[in-house]
Amino acid sequence: GWGLASGLSYAAYILVARAAGLRGASSVEVGLHSQPVAAAASLLVLRPAAPPSPADAPWMLYTGVATTLVPYLLNAAALRLLEAHRVSVVSLAEPATAVVLAYALLGEELTPAQLAGLALVLAAAALAAR
Repeated sequence: GWGLASGLSYAAYILVARAAGLRGASSVEVGLHSQPVAAAASLLVLRPAAPPSPADAPWMLYTGVATTLVPYLLNAAALRLLEAHRVSVVSLAEPATAVVLAYALLGEELTPAQLAGLALVLAAAALAAR
């Protein structure tokens, strides 16, 4: 259920961002408008029973900036420099990057199933790049 909700919300985000871009909004404007929505949605999922407290403000800011605004601006910049299909192929490698960084920076242990998944994601990205 959460996966489906995530996919639907991401699709809605892309449609709204595209519509705003067609109306003349810049990438920064679109990203800044999505920032509070992402932060509020994250808190609703993480703490649905309690309203946000002042202690939540730094996390809301981090969520809005580091996980929403910056990736959106980087993706928009990439789309200005490269073809959309090339940008989407690089995006396919995002989960693999998270696994490698978790291993390298956080000392996460990788199971054989996770390594197999990593290999499949990288193989799919390589096939999509053709």
